This record gives sequence, structure tokens and C-alpha cells, in this order.
Amino acid sequence: MDLANQITNILTDELSNISDKSTGIVFLEKLKYKLIEKIETNIKNKNFNEFENINQTKIEINKRKINFKLIISSSPKIYLNTKIKANLLVICLKESLGINIQNQNNKKNFTFNCIPFTGIVLPIDTKCSLNLNKKSVILEIYYEDDFLDIENTKKNII
Repeated sequence: MDLANQITNILTDELSNISDKSTGIVFLEKLKYKLIEKIETNIKNKNFNEFENINQTKIEINKRKINFKLIISSSPKIYLNTKIKANLLVICLKESLGINIQNQNNKKNFTFNCIPFTGIVLPIDTKCSLNLNKKSVILEIYYEDDFLDIENTKKNII
């Protein structure tokens, strides 16, 4: 079985196991720990040199939309000042990943280093830079849900 199918199967299993009440970055945080555990046992000894990048694979279960892509970097790459368009879970599978996150309020930067089998959840509209080392393997999972926003805001109060 190829890597895309393995990741799709793991994601499908975990999507159906996590409560429908969890949404947004809370859902991604729960998914992160379950994914890392399963991926580490199933994929840890794989030789990533035989795989290629996986471009945007989509999964939809219980009104949850997941898009994931696998980035296999043969040389160092930097993605500067990227604005995230959906909630994002980034998991480092091999080597390391540097993430520079800009705080929207005070414009200060926070640097985070991901080592293999660790990850970070980033909310929508976060401005960040990604620094992939040579031979890094990164799994990016974008999450959208169709659940209605039931939180009261000043506009909705009668």
C-alpha cells in the first residue's frame, strides 16, 4: 500500500472516532495526538526516498473536510510570510521543521522547531514562515467544517 493510501486510511479512521462536538483547532489538536501515535507505528521505518510529494488529497466525513498534503523536501526550502487560509495541523515525520509565527497584536515573532513525530496546530489567518531542512518530510492537514456557528456575537443578540 502506498503512503497516500496509508495516511488516508489513518485519517478516515480517526475522523470517525473523534466526537462531532469538537471543531476547529480543538479538533485538530485531538487529531494530532491520535495521528502521531498511529503514524509513528505504521510509517516510522519507511524509506521516504521512494515516495514523492502528495498534492492535496481530500477526505470528507461527517461534514468535516480534510485536505492533506505530504511535502518531501530534497533540498532546504523556506516559505516566507504565508497567511493560512484554513485551520492547519503540521506534523514533521522526518528531519526537522522550523516555524516562525507572527503575533498579530504586537507583531512579535515566535519560533518553534518541530522534531520528527511532533506537530503544531495553527488557526486560520495566522501569518507564518516555514523552514524545511534538507530531506524533511512534512504532513500538512487543512481542516474545514460545515458546522454552524452557534456562539452568540453582538450582531446576533436581539
